[in-house]
This record gives sequence, structure tokens and C-alpha cells, in this order.
Amino acid sequence: MKNFSILLLSSIIPLTFANESTESSEYSTENEDNEKNVRTVEDGIIYPNDPYLYFVGRWDADYVAQWAGCGFKLDFTGTSLKFVSGERSQSPIAIAYSLDYQTLQYMNVTTGENVIVSDLEDTEHNIQFYVTNTNPVFLQMERLRIDSGSKIHKYEPLEKYINVIGDSISAGSCDPHEAVDSWAFLLGKAMNVEADIIAQSGVPLRDISLYGNDHGMEYSYFMTSCPAAGMWGYISDEAYDFSKKKEPELIISFLGTNDYGDDAKVTPDQFLESLKNLITRIRKIYPNNKIAVASITKDDKEWNGIVSSIVDFDDKVYYIPTYEFYRNEAPYLYPSNYHPTELGQCNLLNGMMNAITEKIGFEKQVMPNNKWGMHGNISSGIEICDNPADDSIVYHYSYENAGGIGAW
Repeated sequence: MKNFSILLLSSIIPLTFANESTESSEYSTENEDNEKNVRTVEDGIIYPNDPYLYFVGRWDADYVAQWAGCGFKLDFTGTSLKFVSGERSQSPIAIAYSLDYQTLQYMNVTTGENVIVSDLEDTEHNIQFYVTNTNPVFLQMERLRIDSGSKIHKYEPLEKYINVIGDSISAGSCDPHEAVDSWAFLLGKAMNVEADIIAQSGVPLRDISLYGNDHGMEYSYFMTSCPAAGMWGYISDEAYDFSKKKEPELIISFLGTNDYGDDAKVTPDQFLESLKNLITRIRKIYPNNKIAVASITKDDKEWNGIVSSIVDFDDKVYYIPTYEFYRNEAPYLYPSNYHPTELGQCNLLNGMMNAITEKIGFEKQVMPNNKWGMHGNISSGIEICDNPADDSIVYHYSYENAGGIGAW
């Protein structure tokens, strides 16, 4: 679906150039205990090239977040953590963070130093930090700062890892806290797995230019750069290094809404051709993982019938008829833009969880209870689904709701 923020936000784009890079420094191993994966940071400065940082999503060579839901996870000690946003960031950018596996908190980050948490007990902590904006998403990490002499611990990823490839529905566009309200983000939390969301508002699967995106996802899934990067003045041609992460056990492709629309003029046969191309390229990197292909949300028998034949192309590909559980009506959709509300995202989450469990055998994992920074009871990560906002609640951007909740 098209994200309507592009034109209205274009006047605040800073002048940026692809060859600019963030301040960087090699991390010091002088105070490292390799056996315990713990290191003392004497000056309290953590640079983005530090291997003890775990990055969520795809950040480019300048350490600029390029996709909705990008973030990082860090284990540290001390009483505070600050995020230094580089000059190439859009400002302000809305973010969410979870301290010590507790409920998400929300704030805006501006260029320069931002206090994320302070006045903490001087003990082991975990921070999970996510960019929630969907357009623009561009936040540059210049460095992090913790207390001088504090320690960092190499974050240990959860056992299983998944990818979600999608458009504005999977990115969470227009929800109160956008990316972290999306079914894709919530799926990772609900299933207790690491998840990278490769989703962009307005993007089709087929490799065409549409709604400010230079490419479709049959091309952009293989890139660090999101398909709108060029429009915003960021690195637009950086290929993704798949060796950075282990092979995902499951890739979910939830695309087609924008291909199906009148502006794209993609036929069902062309969409199927692009889907086969995407899977063929994925198989050159990941020959054995499972791939779930979701239908469009509309019950179009011709389109979905052709797309469902993809299961005959590869014996590890599964088809999910999302139109069977997607609710195309208020209060599950915002009536002004037809994007899912929080209630709609939670409905999608439940449908997707049931589908991947029953059709694929991908089941919820047990959350370890001994991770660094776990203190007492931990949150589920999907609290919004206990009391989701419906279509009467505010939209993210201020032009849709006077004042808004988000950064803009």
C-alpha cells in the first residue's frame, strides 16, 4: 500500500551525500575476556563496528538504518545508555526501546546525544532499540555511550531466526507506533525468535518503480539499501552481505497488494514470474530453508489461484491464504487509508502464527530465562494485543491526526 507521508515530508530532507560516513573507531580488545564474551569499556564509548553489538535489520555502510524496524541489541552494565545520532539522520526519528526485557517505551531521537536510559541500578542490563518510523526510517548510529569503566557482553541471539519480506502492511505504516505495531515485529516476539523485517511502504514484488521506490522486492531483498533510499539521498546501491547472519529457518513473503493495484498494472502471471525469480535467487543463498508465500488480502480467485501454484515450483515453499483471516473492514482497518489498525495487526499476527504452525510446523520457541539483563518477570513483547487500539485511535503522522503520536 502506498504510504502517504512521502510528499508531505519531502521539504524537511537534509542535504546528504552517499560518500559521507559516520565517525568510526576500532573497538579495543585490551580488556576483553574471550571466554565470557565480556569486555570493559574504559571510556564508555561503543562504536557501531563493535562485534558485541547485535544489529536488527539492515544498516548500510555508514551505519544508517535503511528499513522499518531496524535496531540493535546490547548487553551492558552501569547506570545509563546514550545514543549519539549522526548528522546523516533524519531528525526527529521515532524509536522504541525495551530495557531488561520489559515493555516497550517510546521516544523521539534527534541529531546528537540522546539519553535513552539513566539512573539505573548498576548491574547487568539489556537494551533492545528499534526505529519505528516507516518513511523515512533513516537513523545514523554514530556511537553509543555507557558509564566509563562499565562492561559490555556479546549479545547471544535467540536460537531461531526468520525474515519477513513485505510492504506497508508488514512495516506497520500508519499505526500509532508503526514498525513495532506490525504483525511482522510482533511475530518475532510472540514466537521468541530473532526477526529481521525487510519491508517498505508502497513496494511491489515485481522489479518496477512505484510510489517513490526505485525497485521491487525481487531486487531489493538482496540489497542493504531500501528501494526508497535514492529518493531520500542515501546509499541506494549497497548489496546485502548475507554472511552477516545465519540462515533463517523461515522466510515469509507477504507481497502483492501494490502489484495488484491499478498503478502497477502487474498481471497475475507477471507476479508469479517475479515470485519464481525471488525464490530462485534465495535458493542460491539458502538452499534448504522454508519459504511461506502469503496471498494478497483480497479474495481474488484468479490472482490468488495463480499465485498458489508456487508450491509446485519448490517443495519447501508453502502458501498462506491470508484473505481467510484478514479483516478488510473497520475497526481492523483505518477507513481513510485502508492500512491495518493495531487491532488488525494483532488479527494478522494470530492468523500468521496459526498458519506457520499448522502448515509448516514452525512452532513457538521457549524463551531462555537466563539471558543477560533478565530481572524478574519479563514482558511478552506483544502487550498491545491484550488491549489493541482500533480505528478510533490516532494515526502515526501529524497530518493525519492533529498532533499525532509519532516523530512527525
